[in-house]
Amino acid sequence: MKNTKYLWVVLALPFVAGFANAADTVFETTSVYHHIRVVDQDGFRTLYFDDATETRMSLSDPTQGHCEYTEYFHMPWLWNSRLTQVLMIGLGGGSTQRAYERLYPEVTVDTVEIDPLVAQVARQHFGFKESPKQRVHISDGRLFLRRSQTRYDAILVDAYVQNRYGSSIPYHLATQEFFKLTADHLTTNGVLAYNVIGTLQGWRADLLGSLTKTMKTVFP
Repeated sequence: MKNTKYLWVVLALPFVAGFANAADTVFETTSVYHHIRVVDQDGFRTLYFDDATETRMSLSDPTQGHCEYTEYFHMPWLWNSRLTQVLMIGLGGGSTQRAYERLYPEVTVDTVEIDPLVAQVARQHFGFKESPKQRVHISDGRLFLRRSQTRYDAILVDAYVQNRYGSSIPYHLATQEFFKLTADHLTTNGVLAYNVIGTLQGWRADLLGSLTKTMKTVFP
């Protein structure tokens, strides 16, 4: 096979909750990065960072009820059917990590999460378990890549921050320098998968277009 590194961008509309029954806040705290809430309502558990939904799961069956956009993080298998090492930047409640553990037990997933309280919440309230195949590194994603010597078959990016304008992609994870780092850490036929909430035309098209243009300077 030729030495190729693939890029694809996930397009996802924001999840909008439409619950009717009273909510039960089972955990709430403020970290350096987020106001974190875990809320049970209508049979679902939802993780909020500030006012943004991060993770959702069914209380009766934790393998179900997740935010639909996370399904797209299985798409790297279409380009590389021999994944063994995966890096994910952003943990949240660990929906993608738990799915990979269940569906691809032979795959090792390294997760980089900047907020130690988020890792604590994922373990205590969303059933995420660390193991030799599921490793969590408390660090900034870009700094982790700069220090790491490991090459990955897939790098999945699902990181957002909150500012006065709402949720946004961390600037330092959207630069040409960052994408060069990811390219340097991909194996032959490796895939970079990046979740961007927006549309090709209309809502946030400027963000998506700018990010895609930057990516193309590294992934022609």
